[in-house]
Amino acid sequence: MQAATDPRQTGQITDTSLCHGWAGLLLTTERIAADAARLDLREALPALRDRLTAETQHHPAPEHAGLLTGPAGVLPTLHTLTTARPVDPEWETCLLLQPMKAM
Repeated sequence: MQAATDPRQTGQITDTSLCHGWAGLLLTTERIAADAARLDLREALPALRDRLTAETQHHPAPEHAGLLTGPAGVLPTLHTLTTARPVDPEWETCLLLQPMKAM
């Protein structure tokens, strides 16, 4: 939980990337929250979404950016977590993340 909410830890995030940035923290936190009994993880999600959106607007992507380091990873993350009809979550398999399937 503290990795998503502690300013000392989130203050070390320097970009929006999927690999080690805000998109990765948001997607990982959302997937863990979906499978956890702890409500505090779900409560942290709106602030993480807002931060990712703000950071995306204020900091341009690096010139040589790809899926893990640029908008190619940020955009699917935002789309997956904010639309009524998200993209197929299978794209997350390369990150070893995948939403739980209903049994």
